[in-house]
Amino acid sequence: THVTPTAEGKPVTATAAMSSHKKAKKSKSAQEILAAIAVGIIAFCAPNEESGVVMRIISALLSLAALFFASLGLELVQEYRMSKKVEKKNPFEIKMTRVELPTKPPGGVHEAAADMAKHLQGFNVTLTSEIKQTETGFQVTEGNNRLRAKVANGTAIGWEQGGAAWEEQRDAWMSAVWAAPRVQSVLGTDWMGMATEVAEAEVALAPAEDDGPLTTSTVVRIGGLASKPELNGKIGTVTKGVNEAGRYGVRIEGSKDALSVHRRNLSALPPLDTLGVSIPLIRSFRATFADLTTKLTVDQAVKGVLRPLTGRAHLSLARSLHSRSKADEAGKPFAAP
Repeated sequence: THVTPTAEGKPVTATAAMSSHKKAKKSKSAQEILAAIAVGIIAFCAPNEESGVVMRIISALLSLAALFFASLGLELVQEYRMSKKVEKKNPFEIKMTRVELPTKPPGGVHEAAADMAKHLQGFNVTLTSEIKQTETGFQVTEGNNRLRAKVANGTAIGWEQGGAAWEEQRDAWMSAVWAAPRVQSVLGTDWMGMATEVAEAEVALAPAEDDGPLTTSTVVRIGGLASKPELNGKIGTVTKGVNEAGRYGVRIEGSKDALSVHRRNLSALPPLDTLGVSIPLIRSFRATFADLTTKLTVDQAVKGVLRPLTGRAHLSLARSLHSRSKADEAGKPFAAP
């Protein structure tokens, strides 16, 4: 690239000089055309030698007016062309969005996923979005758009940034983001009417929150442990009643020894549901959600598809269908003992 010094001493590349020359040439061509038009009008309107002074003055004024309007028209045309020019976008430019999120997903993973557009300030998450961890939260990439989410620190021990409980909630947020586009797709299908309002029968069957004492042999789920977060989500059985410290003896599935767990970290599970679903129901489910369940693990399918269907009632799929008296074309119920 050749460089030419300017009067101010600043170098100008040959490319820039050529671009400037082209613009000047284009502007000069327009001026030449305008001048030619004006000369033609003047020549056409010019009076002969025998015309009086008044006619000559009138002819000159008309020529000046023609020149003025032609110049004005040329400026308007140039402004119109400039307004139509669209600035070329850089195809590799990354648009960054930053959001701050509360420590825990409001309402849990399912509820946060259903309301994810609000949490992420309208950032569009799709089935192909890339989600990865960061030191302060997580990052979502969708095409040329990128979102950095900062998960707030908790005040409890272990809930500070990088703590075990904080990381558990960060992972819950990431699960909610991953499930969000699937939740929206599931709710949009309204399969079997499951995405609409909860039926009255489901409300009556929904398990109530119970913080009361637990009896032995009660099946429980462990959650909220900061000292041993790897136990959160595990299922166990109460083997020993509450002691003076409010702790129960709980034996986790697959373990021989019982653990001492506080009541606040135990959630009683309802009795085992004996209802099952029919083959026609499985066929209908597979046909409706094949695109959403392909290559998913069981846990992912539960979070991304089943929970959106049954999350409002907190019942199993079979129990929800049974409470709604859903049946196939032959009149046989989709769910039965």
